[in-house]
Amino acid sequence: MKIDNRVIEWLIGFQGKGNVGTLRNKIKILCAKAYHKNSNKEVVIKYQDLDFIEGEGNYFSQVETEWTTVNISEEFSHNGTIQKLPLSKIGDTKRLLEKTELFNKNKIGIQKWRQCLSDYIEQLSNYFYNNNIYDEIIYCQAYAGQVLKELEESCGIHSGKQQIDFLSCIVMYMNQDDEITGEVDGKLFRVLNKRIPVAFKLADNFIQKLKEQSQYKNHTLFGKIVTGIYFYLMSDTPQNITSSMIIMHGKGIASGMAGLVNYIYSKYIFEYIEVDMKMQYTEVKTKLKKWLKKQNTEQGVLLLIDLGALSDLKDEVKDLVQGDFAVISNVSTRIALETGGQLLKGTSMRELLDHVKESGRVQVQYIEKKEKQHAILICCISGIGTAVKIGKMLSDCLKKSSNIKVIAYEYGELKKYGMNSAIFQEYKVLFVVTTIEFTMEEIPVILLNDLIDQKGQETISKALGQIMNAVMIKSFMNEMVKSFSMKNIISQLSILNPERIIEDVDMQLSELERYMGQDLPINIKKMLMIHISIMVERLMRGPEFVLDEIDTKFKEEHQDFVFMVEKSFSVIEEKYNVSINIREIRLIYDLCTYK
Repeated sequence: MKIDNRVIEWLIGFQGKGNVGTLRNKIKILCAKAYHKNSNKEVVIKYQDLDFIEGEGNYFSQVETEWTTVNISEEFSHNGTIQKLPLSKIGDTKRLLEKTELFNKNKIGIQKWRQCLSDYIEQLSNYFYNNNIYDEIIYCQAYAGQVLKELEESCGIHSGKQQIDFLSCIVMYMNQDDEITGEVDGKLFRVLNKRIPVAFKLADNFIQKLKEQSQYKNHTLFGKIVTGIYFYLMSDTPQNITSSMIIMHGKGIASGMAGLVNYIYSKYIFEYIEVDMKMQYTEVKTKLKKWLKKQNTEQGVLLLIDLGALSDLKDEVKDLVQGDFAVISNVSTRIALETGGQLLKGTSMRELLDHVKESGRVQVQYIEKKEKQHAILICCISGIGTAVKIGKMLSDCLKKSSNIKVIAYEYGELKKYGMNSAIFQEYKVLFVVTTIEFTMEEIPVILLNDLIDQKGQETISKALGQIMNAVMIKSFMNEMVKSFSMKNIISQLSILNPERIIEDVDMQLSELERYMGQDLPINIKKMLMIHISIMVERLMRGPEFVLDEIDTKFKEEHQDFVFMVEKSFSVIEEKYNVSINIREIRLIYDLCTYK
C-alpha cells in the first residue's frame, strides 16, 4: 500500500470532534475506499481522497507528492467476496415464520417469540464465527460503524463493536447475495414488517445511508429481514408507538429536534422533514404522503410543525390515516421532548394533546379515528360476475339488520396484492369467500364448497362474533342453509313451491333441535333440508313404503327420537296432508347421526 505523505501529516494534525475512535473510523473509511478502487493491484491512498472524508474540496495541491509504502498483511489480502451459503439458507427460517404466525394469533407469548428471534440471530452469528467471516469484514466495518454512529445521533440507537461486526457481515452478504426471493422470505417480511414496524424503519434508514456512503448498493429482501430483526432486538422502542413526524423550516432544525428527542430517550420516536426556503408546499405534501403510505397508521399519526401555514397539510393527507390524527403547531424543543415522553408512555392522543396545550402556546388540530365498515369479500377465479351473484345471495342472508357490506372483488387483485389491496384501507374485512383455495396472512379464507359445513360454520362464527351475537349468527347460517338448499331442490320439485317448503322445513327443524336440546351441524342441516323437502313431495305423489323388520326394530330401539320427529313435523303432516312413517324417520335419523 502506498500513502501520500500529506495524508499522514493531515491525520497527525487532525482536530475533529470526538476522541481517537473518530480518527480510527476516518482511517478505516479512507483505507476501505482506496481498497475498493484498487483491489486487484497496489492500493494507493492519495491526498485528494481526504475530500471523501471531509467533503470540503480544499485539500488539492500541485506540490509534488512523496509516498510512504506499507506492506499489507496476507491476513487481509482477499478479493472481498464470501463464497458461503446464501443468507436465507443459514438458520431455520421456516421455524421463524411458524413462530411469528403463532405469535400473531396469540398462541405464544412475546417472550417466547423474542427468544425465537434471538435464537435465529445466534444461529447466524455462530455461522459467521465458525466460517471465519468476522475476519473478512475489515473493509466494510468502517462504513457500518459510521452509519450506526449517525443512527445513534438521529434515532437514539446505541451500538458497540459487536453490533458493528454483525451488521458488517450482513452488509457483505446483502452486497453479494443474488438469490431469488422465495415464498417464505416474502411472507416473513410482510408479517414481521407489520409486527415490528419501527425496527424495519431503522433497517430502511441503515440500508439507505449505507447505499449513499459506500459501494455496497445491493440489498436483498432477506438481508433487510435480518437487519430488521437485529434492530428490534437491539432497541426497546415500543413497536406500536404512534407514527410521529417533525416538519420544520430551516436547515438542520427538524433533524436536530428529532435527533435530540430520540437521543435523550434512546428510542426511535420522531422522523423528520426539513423544509428549506426553496421547497414548494406541494413537495412537502408529496414527501409526507410518501411517508404515510409506509406507516401503520392504525396506531395514529402525529405531526409537529413550526408554522401554522403547514397546518393545511392535515386536510391534504387525512384520508391516508386510519387512526387518530393530530397536528401540533408552533412547537418548541421542550414541547417535542414532552410529547416524546407521552408517546413512550402510551398516552392516548386526546390525553396527549390536553397535556401539550397546558404546557405552552401551541395550536392543536385533531381528527378522531374513523371506524371502518365491516365487509365480507367474495372473489371467484371465473370472474367478477359469479362473485356478484354469490355476493347477492349472502347479502340477502344477512338481511337489512346487519351493517356488514358484501363486496364482489377481483380475484387477481386480491391474489397479487394480498393485504396491500386497496379494499383493506377502506373496509375491515371479516372473511373472504372464494371458489379456489388460497391463504391470507390475517383474514380467514373460506372455500365456497366449505361455506355450509362444520369447518365453515366455525370460521364464520368466530369472524362474525366480533360484531354479532349468537342469535344473529345462527340466523345468518340458517338463511345460508336455506339459500343453498333451495338451489339444490329447484330442479327436483314440480308440485311444491321451493321457497315455501324450505321455510316450512326450516321451522320444523328448529323444533326438532329444541326437542333434542342441541343445534344440528350446519352441513347436516343442509342435507336434512334438501332431503325432507323432496320427501314431502314424494309422499304427496305416491304410496307409503311397506315396513320391514328393520323399521320395526328401529322404532323399538329409538322411541325417543321417533317421538321427537313426530312432534316436530306434525305441522308439516297436517299442512301437506302427508304421513311421515317409520321408514322416513329412520332415514332422517341416519342423516342426523351422519359423520
